[in-house]
Amino acid sequence: MVQALDVRASSASFQPRSVVFGIAYCGVMPLYAILARDFFSGRILGTVFGAIAALADLGMALGPWASGLVYDAQASCAWLFRRRAGRRRGGAGVQVATGSVAARGG
Repeated sequence: MVQALDVRASSASFQPRSVVFGIAYCGVMPLYAILARDFFSGRILGTVFGAIAALADLGMALGPWASGLVYDAQASCAWLFRRRAGRRRGGAGVQVATGSVAARGG
């Protein structure tokens, strides 16, 4: 994704990358609203949406800063990618172990 932000890249190579990024981002963000609607009553839905937006903004603000600290300390981002891959495997393991994948038909 860093390549998509390269200012030296031509417009012809930047535009397809931005479309892919936009599709991926727009595929995830509506899920927050769907999950909030399914798990919370209409009475507190505004508060829940506000908390979701605040936490998302906080993560988007602090994530690059924190990963920059890790990169400065270790001169590599490999640790971040390994940790992220491990968390995804762990989440998939929890889904399989609890049967939530089979229960939802996924």
